Amino acid sequence: MTVITRCLPPLLVDTPMGPGLAHWRIEHGLEMPTTYEVWLLEGEHARQIREFRQTEIRAQSNMTAGRE
Repeated sequence: MTVITRCLPPLLVDTPMGPGLAHWRIEHGLEMPTTYEVWLLEGEHARQIREFRQTEIRAQSNMTAGRE
């Protein structure tokens, strides 16, 4: 069973390929890791859509939310 959840608003994340916006969270089940569909924003991979495992991305710093 696959569960797809839309992130509203999209989450600002840091990925191995640069900053991006996570628009979709995908859970494939117990045997597969949770993944996120991320639209990359800057650099060589800008304007590409990539899928990253949850362990590969981190929320960007946000002083208002207490993440520095």
